[in-house]
Amino acid sequence: MSMIKINRELCKGCIDCIRVCPTEALRVRQGKAILLEDRCIDCGECITICPEHAIEAILEELKDMSRYKIKIALVSSVLYAQFGLDVSPYLIRSAIKRMGFDVIMDVAFGTGASSIYLRELIKENPNSLYISSMCPSVVKLIQIRFPSLADYLTPIPSPEEISARYVRERFTKDGYRDEEIGIFLITPCTAKISDIKEGRGIHYVNGSISVAEAYRNIIRFIKDVKEDYSEPVLGEGISWVRDGGEAKSLGILNYLVVDGVRNVLKVLDDLDLGKLRGISFVEGRMCSGGCVGGPLNVQNPYLSRVKIRMLEESGTGKIDNDTYGYLKSNSFFSRENIRLETSPYKLGEDISIAIDKMRRLEDILRNLPGINCGSCGAPNCRALAEDIVNGEARITDCIFKLKDNIEEYARNLLKMIREEK
Repeated sequence: MSMIKINRELCKGCIDCIRVCPTEALRVRQGKAILLEDRCIDCGECITICPEHAIEAILEELKDMSRYKIKIALVSSVLYAQFGLDVSPYLIRSAIKRMGFDVIMDVAFGTGASSIYLRELIKENPNSLYISSMCPSVVKLIQIRFPSLADYLTPIPSPEEISARYVRERFTKDGYRDEEIGIFLITPCTAKISDIKEGRGIHYVNGSISVAEAYRNIIRFIKDVKEDYSEPVLGEGISWVRDGGEAKSLGILNYLVVDGVRNVLKVLDDLDLGKLRGISFVEGRMCSGGCVGGPLNVQNPYLSRVKIRMLEESGTGKIDNDTYGYLKSNSFFSRENIRLETSPYKLGEDISIAIDKMRRLEDILRNLPGINCGSCGAPNCRALAEDIVNGEARITDCIFKLKDNIEEYARNLLKMIREEK
């Protein structure tokens, strides 16, 4: 289930979105964009690029948390970077509580603990390759386009799940029933929302709120609150939301950091072909600059990186040995197996039908112009040929083939007129 929706009233049928989608999950049909949900990895590139703001994320509403007795805000560090360099996280936390939350839990708790675990893992397996599983869009991309790389994903849950499980268990020990505890993730990322909705990898979170939605509420309260120093800022864990933050925390040199859709695709393709030998760790982020460049943010991502860097240096908190020991001994770092999705690019489950469709696809492709202009509503000629084979498009959707057909029709019509005379 995709967390992206298209407002057909706003959509003008431009092809900007189909050009940026890394999994060819968008088409323009009858003048409007449509989403192929089985291909969508919720990266949010289409949200960012749409000039009409016709593509939106499906989000929770703050009223949805009212049914819980204890309301916990699970805060991505990106939220702190949406405000000026002089606005402290402690002030922002107080404003979050004015929104109706009782407790603040930073995702940086999970990232800080994960840094320790991954350092140990890499030290114990110095000749192994690991690919970060922090970015759910990268994970989904690997699942559907590069399944041979799935075994290299870091074998830990998401930092959100680690943080949410820890705070949930804390309150159940204090006597709250599980159904009385509502944990809401404040996220810059549509892919995290999708994971929560589908129960895929994040099982301890009840819902999500975008960074932009939280920002609009916080800005109303921030002038009237005092700083909340009840919890420290975790300096190390906060760095994961910028490109290179996770890799830097591992204490190795032979790591590779890549961000942005096209760059991630190129690196994964090279990894799949065995070209990147000697690399121990690959940190991939679909958003440019990392999570600070997420589609649900409001702040300039470059200024956000400055704020994150400042918080890294000024943060005083860290995961102590006792807390880390508790997490490790209670299997907080054990992840369920990565589920490989059925490929949405298959032409059929029956091998003979699939082979026949492939032959037809190649025949159609040879007759298309091969310039990948996108005017047909598909991202490239091959995608159009695939749509034609699957009965979802016609050859005349290509404007060049339509022009040829019209010219042929005109010639035949003229010939008939002349013969009648």
